[in-house]
Amino acid sequence: MKPTDLANDIDIKTATIDISVDDDLSNSIAVGGGTVLGIYTPSALTSTTINIMVSYDEANFVQMVTGGGTDYNKTVAVDNYLPLNPQDFVGVQYLKIQTGSNELADRDIEVAIRRVT
Repeated sequence: MKPTDLANDIDIKTATIDISVDDDLSNSIAVGGGTVLGIYTPSALTSTTINIMVSYDEANFVQMVTGGGTDYNKTVAVDNYLPLNPQDFVGVQYLKIQTGSNELADRDIEVAIRRVT
């Protein structure tokens, strides 16, 4: 596979935290047959941590945990790209991003997902 082919296999999906609906939890985004590569944080973000909620059916979400059984949370900063281990997301069909504190306004967090064929 040529390097240019790899770039064509990456989708960017937006997880929006809409404070009129929930001030610390995003909408659901479909990972489908792909795997998460990383997260782009917006230029404004109240929280400094995120957690990942996952689901196989988009109805029942649970906290994603590490192999050691602790919550899968990451420290984040504004206007950055946070690379994630794609192997951690094998089997995930849907995800939501939860911030560690209430956001003061709507936030769009971009999630890079590589299609796996």
